[in-house]
Amino acid sequence: MPEDLSVVGYDDTDVAALLHPGLTTVAQPAYEIGRAAMRLLAAGIDDPGRPRERPVFTPRIVVRGSTAARRG
Repeated sequence: MPEDLSVVGYDDTDVAALLHPGLTTVAQPAYEIGRAAMRLLAAGIDDPGRPRERPVFTPRIVVRGSTAARRG
Protein backbone atom coordinates (compact mmCIF):
# COMPACT_ATOMS: atom_id res chain seq x y z
CA MET A 1 0.00 0.00 0.00
CA PRO A 2 -0.61 2.58 -1.29
CA GLU A 3 1.13 2.00 -4.64
CA ASP A 4 -1.38 -0.63 -5.81
CA LEU A 5 -4.28 -0.12 -3.45
CA SER A 6 -5.44 2.77 -1.28
CA VAL A 7 -7.29 1.95 1.94
CA VAL A 8 -9.51 4.27 3.98
CA GLY A 9 -11.04 3.48 7.37
CA TYR A 10 -13.82 5.12 9.32
CA ASP A 11 -13.92 6.64 12.83
CA ASP A 12 -10.25 7.68 13.14
CA THR A 13 -9.47 5.49 16.14
CA ASP A 14 -6.13 5.94 17.90
CA VAL A 15 -4.82 2.76 16.28
CA ALA A 16 -5.14 4.29 12.79
CA ALA A 17 -2.14 6.55 13.41
CA LEU A 18 -0.05 3.73 14.89
CA LEU A 19 -0.31 1.38 11.91
CA HIS A 20 2.37 1.25 9.22
CA PRO A 21 1.53 2.84 6.92
CA GLY A 22 -0.84 5.03 8.90
CA LEU A 23 -4.48 4.45 7.97
CA THR A 24 -6.25 7.31 6.21
CA THR A 25 -9.64 7.66 7.90
CA VAL A 26 -12.89 9.55 7.91
CA ALA A 27 -13.30 11.19 11.31
CA GLN A 28 -16.79 11.90 12.54
CA PRO A 29 -17.46 14.42 15.32
CA ALA A 30 -18.42 11.80 17.93
CA TYR A 31 -18.66 14.23 20.87
CA GLU A 32 -20.95 16.59 18.95
CA ILE A 33 -23.12 13.68 17.77
CA GLY A 34 -23.51 12.42 21.35
CA ARG A 35 -24.24 15.89 22.64
CA ALA A 36 -26.92 16.46 19.99
CA ALA A 37 -28.45 13.04 20.70
CA MET A 38 -28.83 13.86 24.39
CA ARG A 39 -30.25 17.30 23.61
CA LEU A 40 -32.80 15.80 21.21
CA LEU A 41 -33.72 13.09 23.69
CA ALA A 42 -34.31 15.62 26.46
CA ALA A 43 -36.31 17.86 24.13
CA GLY A 44 -38.44 14.91 23.02
CA ILE A 45 -39.18 13.96 26.61
CA ASP A 46 -40.14 17.56 27.46
CA ASP A 47 -42.33 17.96 24.37
CA PRO A 48 -43.22 14.63 22.68
CA GLY A 49 -45.21 16.40 19.95
CA ARG A 50 -42.39 18.61 18.72
CA PRO A 51 -41.31 18.25 15.08
CA ARG A 52 -38.35 15.97 14.43
CA GLU A 53 -35.02 17.66 14.04
CA ARG A 54 -32.32 16.09 11.86
CA PRO A 55 -28.94 17.57 12.69
CA VAL A 56 -26.22 17.38 10.06
CA PHE A 57 -22.61 16.78 11.00
CA THR A 58 -19.58 17.35 8.82
CA PRO A 59 -16.97 14.58 8.84
CA ARG A 60 -13.34 15.27 7.95
CA ILE A 61 -10.78 13.13 6.22
CA VAL A 62 -7.47 12.45 7.97
CA VAL A 63 -4.93 11.61 5.28
CA ARG A 64 -2.16 9.23 6.27
CA GLY A 65 0.09 6.81 4.41
CA SER A 66 -2.51 4.25 3.27
CA THR A 67 -3.66 6.38 0.33
CA ALA A 68 -1.89 7.76 -2.71
CA ALA A 69 -2.69 10.44 -5.24
CA ARG A 70 -4.80 9.34 -8.19
CA ARG A 71 -2.77 8.15 -11.14
CA GLY A 72 -2.90 9.57 -14.51
